[in-house]
Amino acid sequence: AVEHIRLHACEGIGARDVIAMMDCSERLANLRFSEARHHTILDEIHLQRIEVAKEQLSANVNSIETIAGLCGYASPNDFSRVFKRYTGATPRSWRRLKGVVIYWHSAGSPLIPKGHPTVPH
Repeated sequence: AVEHIRLHACEGIGARDVIAMMDCSERLANLRFSEARHHTILDEIHLQRIEVAKEQLSANVNSIETIAGLCGYASPNDFSRVFKRYTGATPRSWRRLKGVVIYWHSAGSPLIPKGHPTVPH
């Protein structure tokens, strides 16, 4: 189940999708998962998505809105709320704390700072 979540978390799967592949009752699936991982199936899905989001926020010039979609969240607000619950910071403030500064042209495209990992050398 954990490997399935790792591979598909950003595709919008939910806890019920994982439970269905575990071939047991919802109660038993949640119990087994919590005993093994010390958190719920939904927590595992969110944790996987947050790890992908952190990578995107650190090394990517995508907007918060784009990253929310890439990580499987229905809206940027859902993404920001869940990200803050698990990290203690909003995606924007987490990006700033990590020293990633991205300036945007008025046309909406990123102005990539010199030395940013996405700039060819």
